Amino acid sequence: MRFLWWKKLDKYSKIFLVCSLIEAILLIVNQIIRILEFRNNKSRLIEEHIDLYAILFFLGVVYAGIYVFIIIKFKNIFQLVSFAIVNVMLTIYAIYELVLNRSSLATLVFLLVVVLIYDAFYTFMLIRLYKEFTWDFWNRVGSQPLIQKLFKVWSIFLTILGLDLMFSSAFLIADCYFLWSDYSKESYIDIALIIILIFWGILGYYCFRDENTKLMGLFLFSSLFEIAYLIAKIALFTHRKKLKNQLTPISVLIILTAVILLLRIFLWIICIIGYRNFGLGLKARLTRDYIPISPESNSNKNRLEIMMDGSGEDSDDFN
Repeated sequence: MRFLWWKKLDKYSKIFLVCSLIEAILLIVNQIIRILEFRNNKSRLIEEHIDLYAILFFLGVVYAGIYVFIIIKFKNIFQLVSFAIVNVMLTIYAIYELVLNRSSLATLVFLLVVVLIYDAFYTFMLIRLYKEFTWDFWNRVGSQPLIQKLFKVWSIFLTILGLDLMFSSAFLIADCYFLWSDYSKESYIDIALIIILIFWGILGYYCFRDENTKLMGLFLFSSLFEIAYLIAKIALFTHRKKLKNQLTPISVLIILTAVILLLRIFLWIICIIGYRNFGLGLKARLTRDYIPISPESNSNKNRLEIMMDGSGEDSDDFN
């Protein structure tokens, strides 16, 4: 894997990186102030579990910051969409806090204003980056429909896996909070199994990328047990405590488990599609070195035309 060098980035990618890091710093500082205000509030009239929600929000901000680097590294169009989804969730959380809590109003208003401003900024940036990533997609993939299909499946797989890792990490944090609150000793088992799920998802990435049929078969088979486990956990959580209007730790676990379940089902389906197309050229295109083509370069344009026509040196990768 090549390093992401600053000089190799275009103007919009640099702006995207810098501004996203500034947003992450602002939101993290805001949540730290929010927690300190909560702990200094002797009346304790604000939401009881603000610590948990602040930590989950902190995780979302950190994840979004890391995701920016991943998006620019892989130039994945579908990851742009998932990044937008993550920012929408952060916006919903900011609105939720503002509506629910009337204390620390200035801190919450600042949080919402920052998130809304960045939503508008990200909308503009995502449109610009979509055009750039589309060019890079055609640069790498070429015009053959089969290779285009394989790359789209691979891109969707990366996107779902990234979201799955984020929500699994959120579940892990919430379950640790649940354990520390002495609500259930089952959390020890849940924490261990969620850690296994996270590492197993990473294993699926290498199985897919390297087109390892044996390990992918094992991954698909074991994923059925993972799905069954998640369904059982939702049933158990729901039976233990019904959802209330105000979020509680166990209801957070129900929501996170349901999201992870949906993502795991989608991931299993995508892996089935990828597994059936192993050996058709995806591995060669993922592992080979290629020279990114600049739209301004006439020589590179000619090279792209040759590659799309199926002739020349690059055409061997499509056989």
